[in-house]
Amino acid sequence: MAKHNRNQTRKLFQREVATAIKDVCKKGKKAVTPEGLKARFNHLISNQSDVDAIANYGPAFERAYFKANGSTAVQLKNLLQTQLEQLEKLANPAIKTLTTGKFKGLYNKLKKLLKA
Repeated sequence: MAKHNRNQTRKLFQREVATAIKDVCKKGKKAVTPEGLKARFNHLISNQSDVDAIANYGPAFERAYFKANGSTAVQLKNLLQTQLEQLEKLANPAIKTLTTGKFKGLYNKLKKLLKA
């Protein structure tokens, strides 16, 4: 069995996120797919200093959520629940590395979408 190399795994993950963000940001393609929204959320978590991206994610998810139908709506609802759980873990007061102030507005917006 090969030894697990954390550095290579981390680099692979960063490349996957970067290509997903590039695909989403291509001209003419909207980020209404669950994969695109997942990539944007991962970008928010990894780059917490990108305040504009954090502010724009809530409205983008809202547009995608209300325009979706069928299986896409189910995927988005499941994605919404997992992302809320991740944001709740970030808001845990025992974890001092992440600030909750940046994500507080996003968390409230996503929580309202789940209730809608």
